[in-house]
Amino acid sequence: MKSKRHTISCASILTIALAALSCQPMSHTEHNPKAGFNGGFEHVKNNAPANWQVYPSDRDNVFTLRADTTDFKEGRQSLHIEVEKSSGKAGRFAPGIATEVALEKGKTYHMSYWIKTTVQGLRVSLTAISPKSGSALHQWVFNHSGGSWEQHQFEFRLPDDRDRLRIEFSAPAAGSLLIDDIRIEPAWNGN
Repeated sequence: MKSKRHTISCASILTIALAALSCQPMSHTEHNPKAGFNGGFEHVKNNAPANWQVYPSDRDNVFTLRADTTDFKEGRQSLHIEVEKSSGKAGRFAPGIATEVALEKGKTYHMSYWIKTTVQGLRVSLTAISPKSGSALHQWVFNHSGGSWEQHQFEFRLPDDRDRLRIEFSAPAAGSLLIDDIRIEPAWNGN
């Protein structure tokens, strides 16, 4: 009887191990506490922006990231994402990056960023989150913009039960994407 239980346990452990090994790789983050939010992408290590999650490149999503020191809006560089192939999905299932920023509950904020893209249907998502759940605040879908720099800015109020904001850029199609000078500041009206 002991050997049957042992055999079943080993088979279960082996099945779980094989399932874990066959999973797609998760995103990775180059941590740098000195870089802070890094909305200007001035801190890059191993071609990844510090303190931003980079989604994995795999057979369905082929892309590269790099600091672009020749085409930027602020500082010394922008983040350049070159998408060769995309799964056509959004969020973490597409080429992209994301980060979370701690903010005050119930406060109104002004956010701005510069973007230059040829990616059809580029998604920019903001999600107010707490340790247990998230609620979408805004989601934009951009069509091909002709490849020139555009600044986007808006105000949003963080819900009273949320204290973090998740910012995500994902590319459901091939193309070029440059991002720079992301800023989040308290709104002038102060509430």
